[in-house]
Amino acid sequence: MTGEEWQAISTYDRDYDDKLVFVLRNGTTYCRPSCHQKPRKPERILVFSTARAAQEAGFVPCRFCRPDQKEWKGAKADLTEQARKYLEAHYHEKFSLKVLSDTLHVDGSYLLRTFRAQTGHTLLWYHQHLRCREAKLYLSEPERSVAEIGAAVGFSTPALFSRVFKQMEGVTPSAFREKTIGEKFTI
Repeated sequence: MTGEEWQAISTYDRDYDDKLVFVLRNGTTYCRPSCHQKPRKPERILVFSTARAAQEAGFVPCRFCRPDQKEWKGAKADLTEQARKYLEAHYHEKFSLKVLSDTLHVDGSYLLRTFRAQTGHTLLWYHQHLRCREAKLYLSEPERSVAEIGAAVGFSTPALFSRVFKQMEGVTPSAFREKTIGEKFTI
């Protein structure tokens, strides 16, 4: 093992994830340099230039850092993407951290911290953002009332819909509708 390889492994350097993998002597799995699952001592490490070379030597990929999957962005990014997909499919339902964390099989507090660290927003903010995004599509159609649109996107009361929409978009749903419909007719 070279000094550069040890530096990459000891500092969990993501830049080397595509350049090498390592195995702890007497271990059975190989990892990316950025994997945080294994303690590191230079005398216990075997380095391979590719995941294929490690597999040919009889080692299996780490289930945490997935060194055999080049496109994998990490466990936290994967969890964030799963949470986004769930919320996009269930935006019209009442937000429940317990249901979401049970569905994804993770602790709710961990899910909240991870999502915020990955996106810069809370889960509740993202849920409300999705609802308001859908509401904006409906508001450009004058056939439905504002209250009906709020109910269609999952808000329990028109007042709650109006308050959240104004927080998210800076205007009330009615003002957004007037502006949108007015722009349609002036074009």
